[in-house]
Amino acid sequence: MTAVYPLKREAPPRLLLADDDEMILLFVGEVLRQHYQVETAATAKQALGYLGRQQFDLLLLDLSLPDEDGLVLLRKLSMHNSLPVIVISGRSDDGNRIAALELGARDYLVKPFNPRELVLRIEKCLTYSQHSEVREPAPQARLGDWLLDMVRRTLVHGEEGEVHLTRAEFDLLSALVHADHGVLSRDELMDAISYGEQQASDSSLTVLVHRLRRKLSQGQPEANFIQTVAGVGYRLSC
Repeated sequence: MTAVYPLKREAPPRLLLADDDEMILLFVGEVLRQHYQVETAATAKQALGYLGRQQFDLLLLDLSLPDEDGLVLLRKLSMHNSLPVIVISGRSDDGNRIAALELGARDYLVKPFNPRELVLRIEKCLTYSQHSEVREPAPQARLGDWLLDMVRRTLVHGEEGEVHLTRAEFDLLSALVHADHGVLSRDELMDAISYGEQQASDSSLTVLVHRLRRKLSQGQPEANFIQTVAGVGYRLSC
């Protein structure tokens, strides 16, 4: 097989390979480590754990993870950051391919594939990302007198101090922040707070919004940070 020589860089790009196929993780992971720094995850939970702790240049995502459909995970990621994603999947139908690309995937490669082709597609994606002007999400967001820290996953008020947020409350607020004052539908927000087989319901979303409004009002009683858009969903008003 003809060798692949990726572009020379000061430091190898960091890749996260998320796939439940042990042979993919072992064989493809070994090939990729000849050119990149690579971490592997066999579940969506493991992948999200890595993404919460470390910075990556690219995610290679299988759609058939055991605890989360890859399309749902892809939608969550598109709300929270601009990490480039290449989908690697056994699903060859146009429906899944189009859905993945609509949700922000940069490329879609059907299994089985030649590892050399994968490296070429990775290089193309990394080169595009390096030269594009995609704005990375800020690690912190200001909501009035509140400060939301995306890395530490904390919400702190200048006078009231830190207020505890559950995982779902933080993910919901983070999704609204990254929408950049745009409106997110109830379905999109339910995806953001669904975890594996634990799918959020319409009523649970309503309860979470109420709880967040109550917590945010501790620091600024007069403010209404989360605005209801009738018949659509919610957006941030600050």
